[in-house]
Amino acid sequence: MLSSRTSHALEDIIVALATPAEPSERAVIRLGGTGCHCLISTLFRPQIAPQGWPNVAKRHWVEGTLSVPGLFGWVPCSIHFWPHGTGYTRQEAAELHCVGSLPLLDLVIQSLVAGGARPAQPGEFSLRAFLSGSIDLSQAEAVVAISKAKQPAELALAMEQLAGGIRHPAEELRRELLDLLADLEAGLDFAEEDISFVESKRLILSLGSFLAQIINLRRRMREKDTQAPLPRVALAGPPNAGKSTLFNLLISSPSQAIVSDIPGTTRDWLEGIGSLPCGTKVTWMDTAGLSDSPMGELDIVSQNATWSLLPKADLIVACLPWNGIASAKLLKPMPGEIPVLVVQTLADLNQDGFTSEARVSSHTGEGIGLLKSKVSEMLKVNAEANIPPLARCQAQLEQAEGAIRRAHRQAVEDDPIEVLVLELRVALDALGEMTGVLYTDDLLDRVFTRFCIGK
Repeated sequence: MLSSRTSHALEDIIVALATPAEPSERAVIRLGGTGCHCLISTLFRPQIAPQGWPNVAKRHWVEGTLSVPGLFGWVPCSIHFWPHGTGYTRQEAAELHCVGSLPLLDLVIQSLVAGGARPAQPGEFSLRAFLSGSIDLSQAEAVVAISKAKQPAELALAMEQLAGGIRHPAEELRRELLDLLADLEAGLDFAEEDISFVESKRLILSLGSFLAQIINLRRRMREKDTQAPLPRVALAGPPNAGKSTLFNLLISSPSQAIVSDIPGTTRDWLEGIGSLPCGTKVTWMDTAGLSDSPMGELDIVSQNATWSLLPKADLIVACLPWNGIASAKLLKPMPGEIPVLVVQTLADLNQDGFTSEARVSSHTGEGIGLLKSKVSEMLKVNAEANIPPLARCQAQLEQAEGAIRRAHRQAVEDDPIEVLVLELRVALDALGEMTGVLYTDDLLDRVFTRFCIGK
């Protein structure tokens, strides 16, 4: 069954920008689908055309120049070709590499769409790779995790998932379950003749072994979950906005930030772990104050460190004091992809504030509980939009373990084989969904809607 995301024919030519939509020295436009080689060759003039250009039978790349309607002159570029049966999607595919000028890239994509291609949906290239058997579902999810990794630990976890990780032992377990199920069902066909293909002792031992394997798999998954870094919440704002005092109140570590009325006391960022109302632990980060008029070279270095740190956070808490209306302009350069929670700090100094999502006072404790609740809500929403691959696999392994555990108990109690077979089928389906052997529309939509366009 194909997802609603594959309502377009799988052989359609799709096109998308595969690199970030920002000026750069080099950018990549990706195409896939039958006929994409001929389509892109209408805009491309090779320096030296390979024999049989553009319908060659092996992977190759060609240097040349590009010309599109609306563009004066020719642009140097190269095109990489993959024939059908090779490459990521196992379809005919091509990549155009050229200078990363956004107006140029827009013209090229518009010309390709006018020539018969259509814009790719988010994750459509990876969806085609999955449907062709080039990657499995857990590897597809790893592609998302790699693109969104902010720290080395996250990248390492995603790379292991892409390389196979938990999938290989899960596939082996599923094959062994299938062999056992085949023998049991063969015995059911000869039930009247009292012929059994699996002795009772062997059945109990096999199911016990399967149960041990799946428990070990779940343990390994839990260990990997603990390797993932905690969500990072950065406290950012102008100097003397009460960030360090608030940081000391939020963390459970004995290490404390230095607090002073002197502006610019915090020169470097600090980290500490604290708990939210739901029990989730997060890493709070105290950062150097931001202002339009840095006080010397050291202050400039400190502020630059803050700006480089903020894109690595999962949530930014913008701490603006009660008189911080003028400081609100600091929100404009905040990283657009990181959610921002605006908080009015030093609320005990003045009751008249500006519109914010929370009012807090580190001295009286006002609003601290509300702040933690709002942080918890925003992190939860963000997490739901970026469900890690391991979370889905954990749920399916738990379902498979329950089914095998019930089947083992039934074998020990000598229950009818027909009942035991049903439980084995439940376990097989759960393991099949985990590895992508079985899938539904809803499952594919949950996985591939988290991709960006061009992947």
